[in-house]
Amino acid sequence: MPRVVLVHITTLIGSTWAMALHIFLSAAGDSWLSPERIGDALGYGLIFGHIFALMVALLYITAQKVRSFATRMVVATTIGLFLGTLAWWTHTVLYLRNTSPDWSVLLIGGAGLSVGMIAATILRLPRIVMAVITFAGIFSSVMYLYASFDQSRMLAQPPMALIYFRPEYPSLAWLVSAGFAALIAISSAVFFTPHQHSTQS
Repeated sequence: MPRVVLVHITTLIGSTWAMALHIFLSAAGDSWLSPERIGDALGYGLIFGHIFALMVALLYITAQKVRSFATRMVVATTIGLFLGTLAWWTHTVLYLRNTSPDWSVLLIGGAGLSVGMIAATILRLPRIVMAVITFAGIFSSVMYLYASFDQSRMLAQPPMALIYFRPEYPSLAWLVSAGFAALIAISSAVFFTPHQHSTQS
């Protein structure tokens, strides 16, 4: 099986479960095992996961096939920022029903989501370094934007966050964000080997 397929599959599974678990744990109203809660978690998780997995697969191909450092930097940055921002846009518009999102927030989220893969593609970093950078980028962007929202939630128009948490469980924000970031970071790094060039990849 081509390695890029393994990269795509593991990333799809990890990122889908990351978003699905966030939606399942953070949704309000429905009972824990209601079809609506489970359906939203899996459906919107898959949308987010497919876009993110496509981004990682394309960056893996870029790392494997593009020899020029400058070209690799331009291509990787463009793919990462575009698809990372698109992943958050679909979550914001389709799941959160926010049809007029703050694009600066989406761009911060896109950068945080893709920074580890972009760095690994450009610099051919080891997988463990890629995973650490990915975790840090996702966790810091999610928590920074949520903290900005949380401090201003009583305003008429509080700033937008990427993902929201139930205010009655403040520790849930840290735990779910860390789990969200860890699942994505680990699953995307398992088979991502940008330093190797192979005709089978």
